[in-house]
This record gives sequence, structure tokens and C-alpha cells, in this order.
Amino acid sequence: MPRRIRPGTLVQSLGLALLIAGATLAASPWQWNVWPWLVRHPATFVMAAGLGIFASVRSRRLIAKWSARGKGGMQNSERAELHWILSDVGIGSTTTAVALVGVAALIVMLAVAKSASPGNEQAKLQMEAIKYGLGFVASGGALAALLLAVRRQRLAERSHELAVRAQELATRSHEHTESDATERRVTELYSKAVEQLGSSSAAVRLGGLYSLERVAQGNPPHRQSIVDIICAYLRMPFDLPTGAASGNPDLSQRAEVKDAREELLVRRAAQDMLARHLKKLSFDTGKAAPSLHYWGRLNIDLSGASLHDLDLWHCHVEDAIFTGANFYGHVQLHGCTFDRRAFFSGATVYGTAYIVACEFDGVAWFDDATFHGNTYFEGSNFAGYVTMENCLLEGNVDFDDVNFRKPPAAKGIVFKGQVKNPPEVLRPYAEAAEKDR
Repeated sequence: MPRRIRPGTLVQSLGLALLIAGATLAASPWQWNVWPWLVRHPATFVMAAGLGIFASVRSRRLIAKWSARGKGGMQNSERAELHWILSDVGIGSTTTAVALVGVAALIVMLAVAKSASPGNEQAKLQMEAIKYGLGFVASGGALAALLLAVRRQRLAERSHELAVRAQELATRSHEHTESDATERRVTELYSKAVEQLGSSSAAVRLGGLYSLERVAQGNPPHRQSIVDIICAYLRMPFDLPTGAASGNPDLSQRAEVKDAREELLVRRAAQDMLARHLKKLSFDTGKAAPSLHYWGRLNIDLSGASLHDLDLWHCHVEDAIFTGANFYGHVQLHGCTFDRRAFFSGATVYGTAYIVACEFDGVAWFDDATFHGNTYFEGSNFAGYVTMENCLLEGNVDFDDVNFRKPPAAKGIVFKGQVKNPPEVLRPYAEAAEKDR
């Protein structure tokens, strides 16, 4: 659809033509000879007027363009078009205007030459008039060729921009498609694995655990949620029937014991999975170079869980919540790092607890916890608040090289066994236990 010719555009074209005419007249050899009354002052006025018109209109266009760029953004850039002067009508109008100026100049110059005295001077002025007139017409043709070249260049640049933008959109669309497909595949695997965890078959539950592990290994953003699911599975109620540990259950309990043993295998696999992917150091080398299996510092919530022979050797976590948990067998926390919180409040440990060379960078709560076996805190560093209020330690306790940055709260703590190198704040409780023995 052709664009409507605006008055401002016509004024701009006229100003350009007048500017060219004024500049040509100002450079004329007649400026100081034959017609000073027409050239000396009018030429200056014409050139100044043309320059003013052209500059004012151009300034208006630039201001409008900047305003549109600030408001329109992508929408205006998408709808940008060529300037009117580069259209067919604009090129034709501009060329015609320059040619008309040349014809008018030719007529005026011939009239002035006719009024001159006959002879060589009149012939010379007529030749000069024809030369300048034809020069104006030729300038119109050159201007048309120049505008056509500019239009071709602008169209080529625009086509290149559109091609680049189309390529970017296609690439972005492809990336979104791949991302959506990956998310759908992860969601399907995730959902299926969660369903498998609810199966009555231990083998299916194990398959669900390893499916979740595979999903987390390849998709770091889902690791915390998968760790949460594994922790939730371990928090589900579980008790070993009588005789399951000894291997001599009653005949009436054999089926129940078989299921419990299978469930214990699944739970230990879940514990090992957490330990494997939260371990920052290599078990073989002991170097601080996490393997590809390390999932980063995550949070674990095992409050109220039944844990059997838990081994978190050199694991590194943000938060570890073991509130009310039951630890059966040995508890191995050697070299663990807890960045923010470590809650053992109300926990019960039935075996030996190795809380050795641990780094508690945040708070550590052992209040109301019960340790039935020996407990080793040697070499651990407690940087934040520590509470051991109402904690019962029935076995021997080792505090060798333990560093408490702040004295622990120890009201109501009870020692039943021997206490090695207790800190100053715990020494009265250790001495009272020694007297009771």
C-alpha cells in the first residue's frame, strides 16, 4: 500500500534542492561580474534558507525517530520502513525537482545573458548558462542513481537483519523444544520412579531408587527434590520383627521377617546413595577433589527415621536434621561438614557414634539425645551455638582436641561412662558421674 506524501517530506526535498541551487549559484563565475544584483545577496539568502529548511526538517525527523525508539522497542523496529525519499515516488520527485531547478536556472541565466551587450561576452554567458543548466539536469540523474544505490544497500541490510533474526528465532525455538522434551522425559522418569517406591516388591523399590539416582545425576536442578524423596522414604515407619537380626524367627513370622529383611536392604541402599552423592572427598585418596558423583551441598531431613549402620563419612551438607531419629548399629559421621544446622535433638543411638573431625559451622543441637554406646567427638570443631541439655551418654565419651568456640549449653547432661578430656563447662558433670561410679 503506497504511503501518503507528507508536507514535511516535500519541504525537506525542496530545501535540499534550494541548497544545491544556492551552492551552485554562489560558485558561479558571474557572482562579481554581470549580475551581482541577482547573485550576491539572493544566492546567500537562498542557500541559507535551503540549509535552514533542510536542517529543521531533518532535526524533526531525528527527534521523532529517537522518541519512537525509546517507546516502541522491538515493535517499532519490526515495523520500520524505508524513508519516503528512497521510494520510487521520492526518487522521482527529488530528481524532477533538481531538474526543474536546473531548467529554471537555465531560463534565468539565458535571460540575463540576453540582456548583456552583444558579442563575445553574450555568447560566453549563453554557453555558461547552457553548461550550468545541463549540469543541474545531470545532477538530477546522478542524484537518482545515488538514491537507488542507497535504497539497494538499505534493502540488503534489512534482508540480512531479517535473516539473522529468523535464524535466532529458529535456534531459540529449537532450544525450547529440546528443553521441553528433556523436562517431559525427566518428569516421566521421576513419576515412574516414585510409583516404584510404593511397590510391595523390594526389587521394584530398588529399581525406583536407582531410577531416581539416574535422573538426579543427569539433571542437577532436580537433585534436592530427589534427595528429599529418598529422605522421605527413610522416614517411613520401619521396625525389625523379633528374630530378624538373629536369623531364627518363629515359623509364624518367617514371611514377615523376609519382607523386613528385604526392606532393610532397600533402606541401606538409600542410605548408601545419600552417602555416595554427598561425599566431597574420595574414600580412596582422601583428597578434596569431588568426583562426578558429588551432587553438591544439599539438605537432608531424616527426622524420626530408622537408620541402620549409617555411614556419612566426609559428607558435606547445608542442613542435617536427625531430630527424633533412631540409629541402629554404628553411626559414622567422620569428617562431615555441616554448614548451617545439625539437629540431633531427641535422637537415640543404640551403637557406637563416631562424630570425629567434624566441622559444625552453624548451630548443633544434641539436647534430649540418648547415646547408649560409646561416643567419640575427638577433633571436631563447633563454630556456632551448641546445646547438650538433658543429653544422656551411657557409654564412654571422648572429647580429645574438641574445639567449642562458644561454651555449650549443658544443663541436665548426664554421663554414665568415662569422659576423656571434657571441656571446662562439662567438667563438673563428668566429675559428678565419676563420683557416682
